[in-house]
Amino acid sequence: MKNFNYVIVILVTLSAQPALAKGIAWEQLTPQQQQVLESVKGEWGTLNPPQKKRLMKKAKRWESMTEEQREKAKKRLEKFKNLSPEERKKLRKRQERFKNLSPEEREKIKKQRQRFKDLSEEERKALREKWKKMSPEERKIMREKRKKHND
Repeated sequence: MKNFNYVIVILVTLSAQPALAKGIAWEQLTPQQQQVLESVKGEWGTLNPPQKKRLMKKAKRWESMTEEQREKAKKRLEKFKNLSPEERKKLRKRQERFKNLSPEEREKIKKQRQRFKDLSEEERKALREKWKKMSPEERKIMREKRKKHND
């Protein structure tokens, strides 16, 4: 009897594998999730469970955004779509490096970015121009000074 129960468990597990491998079906999504994920509806059946889970998480985040946040996100996405494949790859690498930083380092970078955003348009433009005119060595020195200043 023990062996029979064991065989039943194995058969049930094996029969469930295809369903588990496919993850959640499109029809199981809420109407709001379907609306947000409409652009991937045709591909949904071919996505693996981790991809579906990631998209559902993003859809949930989208639903919680204000209209202003959604507009900003749409602009960023459009900007990303217009990048060359090389630029996208470079950006993804930068994002990955950022994610791998310690929480303290990420917070420092966020604060620096916010300080830059708080500058007037003229000040930001002047800093960008100054940076463009610097040699790689001058940029390196500036980064080191900045790092010492922030530590």
